[in-house]
Amino acid sequence: MSEWELKKAKKKPRPPRTILFGEPKIGKSTFASNAPGVVFIPTEDGISGLDVMQLPSDGVCHSWEDVLKAIRVLLETDHDRKWVALDTINGVADLCAKHVCDRDFGGNWESRKGQEGFNAWGRGDKAAAQEFKRLLSGLDMLREKKGMGCILLAHQGLQRSGNALGEDFQKFTADIHKNSWSLLVGWADHIAHACRDYMVHVPQGKEDSGKGVAKEMSTTRWLVFEGGPGRDAGARAGYDMPDRIELSWSTYADNIAKHFK
Repeated sequence: MSEWELKKAKKKPRPPRTILFGEPKIGKSTFASNAPGVVFIPTEDGISGLDVMQLPSDGVCHSWEDVLKAIRVLLETDHDRKWVALDTINGVADLCAKHVCDRDFGGNWESRKGQEGFNAWGRGDKAAAQEFKRLLSGLDMLREKKGMGCILLAHQGLQRSGNALGEDFQKFTADIHKNSWSLLVGWADHIAHACRDYMVHVPQGKEDSGKGVAKEMSTTRWLVFEGGPGRDAGARAGYDMPDRIELSWSTYADNIAKHFK
């Protein structure tokens, strides 16, 4: 039977590639630590208080090559790990940028006489985004060859978004450069914003001041999958999720299990 014969494609369910971004200390690392058979690739001390497996086994990744080596170890050795969690992708992006700065710009972030710097004309960020593809390729190989799901944790940031129909606006995203973030948005099956419900209270008599006090409405933390002008979030077709769920691994796992029946 020819691979070019017209027929309905068979569904091939694979574990999701998930990006979770949110404010510090909201519970991103704890969420990932509850994934069954998870191994962390850390770039910061977010899991120092958690009893989890990690690569490197002691400490954090200090270089871009450390991160890629951790991926290679998972690819080339026999193990029982089911999920890989990068904590955080902000740190991974910083290591990638430093690698590109050293390799292509002589370690100079700013331009000097006779030497263009990483930050000149955005060339360094564009080169870093190309290098970043090596990481995504490695994670895809783990998914295909080892059947591992991917969880990329990130601190949230604000990025300005152009608007052809009106004024530009800001939205919540991961706090990394837009070129690398665009790659991740196209790659991921799930993009979730970890957040809380707030209301803004404006004191009486100061309605025209434009200032208010944010108050948390409840202690519930949420994973929001509904994207829009205010945030980058969403779920790929075949990996559909509710607009938002509680920030807990069990709730997330219950929802993704529906796609693997």
